[in-house]
Amino acid sequence: MTGNDSNRLVVILLTVSSLLGASCAFTLNPDDLSFPTDPLVCSSSTGGAPDRREYTVGAQPGSVAVGDFHKTGHADIAAVNWNSGTLSVLAGRGDGTLGDKKDYLTGLQPCAVATGDFDGDGWLDVAVTNCGSNTLSVFLNKKDGTFRDKQDFATGAGPDFVAVGDVSGDGKPDLIVANRDAGTVGVFKNKGDGTGGFYDQVPFPVGVQPYAIAVGLFNSDTNLDLAVVNRGSDTVSILRGIGDGTFQPKIDYSTGGAPKAVVVGDFNEDGKPDLAVVSSSTNSVRVLQNKADGTGAFLVKADYSTGSGPSAIAAVDFLGHAHLDLLVANLDDNSVSVLPGLGDGTFQAKQDLTTGKQPTSLALGDFNGDARPDVAVADFGAATVTVLVQCAQ
Repeated sequence: MTGNDSNRLVVILLTVSSLLGASCAFTLNPDDLSFPTDPLVCSSSTGGAPDRREYTVGAQPGSVAVGDFHKTGHADIAAVNWNSGTLSVLAGRGDGTLGDKKDYLTGLQPCAVATGDFDGDGWLDVAVTNCGSNTLSVFLNKKDGTFRDKQDFATGAGPDFVAVGDVSGDGKPDLIVANRDAGTVGVFKNKGDGTGGFYDQVPFPVGVQPYAIAVGLFNSDTNLDLAVVNRGSDTVSILRGIGDGTFQPKIDYSTGGAPKAVVVGDFNEDGKPDLAVVSSSTNSVRVLQNKADGTGAFLVKADYSTGSGPSAIAAVDFLGHAHLDLLVANLDDNSVSVLPGLGDGTFQAKQDLTTGKQPTSLALGDFNGDARPDVAVADFGAATVTVLVQCAQ
């Protein structure tokens, strides 16, 4: 569960990057997307970075984000720990490894984290939703990679997810929160005065138990729109932005059972953003194709199998073949599924990578500086973040 900022090295819900280049981890032909059972395994003979490392954070980490908090040019990690009531920040070294964590107190039962430059000083800040105290905490960067004490803002009940985007059209990053128990998304408009403060939330109705949010330009205007997955009603709600922080009434599309995550990406390469939604009770990801008629409407195209209990999703050119692939974290079988994209809106069957126990969230970043996306996973059942690094050249 992630946010968006133009300075970040991470690829998440809001932004899809193409990080191209051959990888020693894959024997990949553009016409043959087969790869080994675990494409991240790097033997010591390659001289590559370690394929998998686990880093201790707090108890029950439920969400992870990636950003260059220290302005070193290296990808750092922020994870929120449900049972510890903390935010853990780990500095990247640029060689595929991370330093020890530094912890900050959050609200009760923090459940989601996102990053953005909220006070406009050029340094990435952090936003955290707290499911146990119904608050949004904002941590401002001290301009050295450490953070000030939190500022709290009241949310709706059960704020399960936070996304970042300039939905008000003033050039400042706003925050959008999924209020699970209230059946709303709450928009927190950035005050834009350099304080990193936000106005009180304005709620908009969606489906039953909204669980995750993606932001994108779905129709022909230049206003950011929202895609919200509703776990209790098996739908994704599309809210078309008006450009002032408000939205037109929702339009719903059917998903698989108990959807938990959504990502935006141009999967059929027609220049229009499509959606992919993971459904935890059907162990699947559903692709919804943009109609490309300027209305922001979608067509249900196909379902693809994931691992057991999919809980998070990202889209990126993971295989270096100039097409978007899907990465899905699977809570129940301790894996990340890679679904290779074919560039026409369809995907090949999954291949699985091993993670820590109960992966609930994933984020992408270049941890070893080779211009290829690596994966950070929050292991809810292990008090760790697992980092999967593609082999260095």
